[in-house]
Amino acid sequence: MKNVLEFIKRSSALIFLVFVFLTACFLPFSPAVRVLSVIFLLVFIGLDVIIFSRIYSLKESFRQLQYIEELTGALRRSAKLKDVLDLAIKNLFEEFKYNKIVIFTFEHIGYRKDILVPADGFNVDMEKLKDFHFNFDKAEDIVPKAAIERTSFIIRYAREDHRCSQAFVEKLNLSEFAVVPLTVKDTIVGVFLVADKKGGKHLSPEDLTTLSAYSSQTAVAIENAKLYEKIEQLAITDALTNTYNLRYFNETLKKELERLERYYKVPTEKVSVILVEMDNLKAYRDRFGYHAGDTVLIEVGQILKNLTRKVDVVARYGSEEFAIMLPSTGTEGTAQLAERIRQGIEAYPFEKREELSSKKLTVSIGYATYDDDGKATAEIMEVVSKRLVEFKTKIKKTVSYL
Repeated sequence: MKNVLEFIKRSSALIFLVFVFLTACFLPFSPAVRVLSVIFLLVFIGLDVIIFSRIYSLKESFRQLQYIEELTGALRRSAKLKDVLDLAIKNLFEEFKYNKIVIFTFEHIGYRKDILVPADGFNVDMEKLKDFHFNFDKAEDIVPKAAIERTSFIIRYAREDHRCSQAFVEKLNLSEFAVVPLTVKDTIVGVFLVADKKGGKHLSPEDLTTLSAYSSQTAVAIENAKLYEKIEQLAITDALTNTYNLRYFNETLKKELERLERYYKVPTEKVSVILVEMDNLKAYRDRFGYHAGDTVLIEVGQILKNLTRKVDVVARYGSEEFAIMLPSTGTEGTAQLAERIRQGIEAYPFEKREELSSKKLTVSIGYATYDDDGKATAEIMEVVSKRLVEFKTKIKKTVSYL
């Protein structure tokens, strides 16, 4: 590319010198000949200006492509999706000079249900967008339209354009903006939205060309980060219930207890564990089939996640058991949660529960709190399991505390 530009430049300069020489040669001739030579010279100068302008444009495009390659190299080295999005926005702001940015990512949320959700942004109140998304079945809107058609668009007057969601325009206070699809081959990854170019400059087709080059590399980085996170999640997740698996639970509990031991003199620093076991799930499976039993486990896992906090760890502990780790939670809070779990599962309308003699599915629950009362770290799960078994042999549907 550099060699081609240098060749054009040198050739143009050589032709210009030839024309100057020929014009000087024609000076002794008649006025008509001299006028004609001047006209040719002026035409050439005009062409030369166009050529040099084109050379500058090509050099600038080449420089931008080199720069984009440098920027996206860092993107491709980022494994976490949040890091990729943050770096992409940083580049769009600092290097491409856009003061308002939103990155939408593609999400598949069910059968024939695809949406674009705002994943990250700059100079945008993301709280206003937390419940906002674009449906792919409403392709008349410019954001999903860009993704579906794999085409970039510039919107000059957002409040007057029928292709723009006016609710979205109002939330972001948009006037002129551009949308650029993020695609990897035939796969939709998301959409860039950029606005408010530095200096009040209007968006141009050249801007779309540059953004498209950047977006293609960014899309690859986003797709790789999503794949990496998916693999990571699969490694720590129970495939059936979508709760954490036993290995992750044990590792997390160990780390939490080690942390606790460093702060054992602080009364508020506690951790509790709850063990939940389904009653008579085997009999339920034998009567209604394994698929029905699996459905019960999936629903119980969801109930437990709904009743716990984000910092709590809900895991499948055995074939019919779930364990919950509750950081910074003492006995009283654990007892209250355990009772809510018991009542929530008993009241849940599981399929075919009306055909059971009890008309409901029940659980046995045991829990223990590790604080400064001398319990050894390695014993906590063994102790809570023993207490659960002990109470199962005495009273069903009972919450047991150690």
